[in-house]
Amino acid sequence: MAGGEIIGAALKQNKTLKQLKIAENDLKTEGAEFIIRNSYNLEELDLGKNYITSKIGVIIKSFLDTSQNIRKLNFEFNELFQTGAEMIALGLKNSTSLISLNLRGNAIRDEGLESLAEALAENHILEELDVSLNEITHVGVLSLAEIVGNSNLKVLNLSKNLLGDEALVYLADGMRKQESGGNLEKIDVSSSRIGDHGILYFLEKTEGKMMKFMVK
Repeated sequence: MAGGEIIGAALKQNKTLKQLKIAENDLKTEGAEFIIRNSYNLEELDLGKNYITSKIGVIIKSFLDTSQNIRKLNFEFNELFQTGAEMIALGLKNSTSLISLNLRGNAIRDEGLESLAEALAENHILEELDVSLNEITHVGVLSLAEIVGNSNLKVLNLSKNLLGDEALVYLADGMRKQESGGNLEKIDVSSSRIGDHGILYFLEKTEGKMMKFMVK
């Protein structure tokens, strides 16, 4: 039996373990599948840097559809791409427990973010979303800006993308559409080609809202 299959078998019998961090273990998609299928009692699962491809998307969707315990998922630096993000987004629509999702460094691009934004329009549970280092531009951010004021997001990491000033303009305008300005407490757009115009516009339009704003 391979490592992922052994861990999956152990998790199937698990009644007490709540957190599993197994990043950087070369599990690949097949190994990750065994683990995810048997993680229904876990609250936190970290499978970052394991050469997991977009094929795992269907498994993650099924997991999110039915798990009532999972609160934090970390898939950073894998190979989920747009199609993987699309399947995760479908699962998010039905998730009743997930509050933190890390997809850093998966090349989900604009199309992947658009799918996640569509899911967040229906999901009012997720509080933290990390989509940094994903080749995202202002085009993808526009879809997120349209729902951010109504979402439950408190922490949003968009750093190390290809955003430009337009992305901050979209986000600021999206937040202003709602009287409360949404729930965002921290937004990171550092190393994302943001200039003075974008920074000043965002700060002006979100004036009075308590928020940690990271841009450098």
